[in-house]
Amino acid sequence: MNSADQPAPQKRIVHPPSPETAGPETSVLSVFLDEDEEVIWHWTHREGRSVVTGYEIVKRPPAAPPAH
Repeated sequence: MNSADQPAPQKRIVHPPSPETAGPETSVLSVFLDEDEEVIWHWTHREGRSVVTGYEIVKRPPAAPPAH
């Protein structure tokens, strides 16, 4: 079976966390992630306000084996 015969991996939409303080909305609305990815949010803190201003998509670490 070649890659053209395999279904495309599912993507998921992840929204940034809400700011803890009132202020302008975040500049990042959402990101699309593959099943094996996760997002690291980049925050900017200024004048008592915290907002998500960027992100980094990284590969999700492999799951730990179950403990016995």
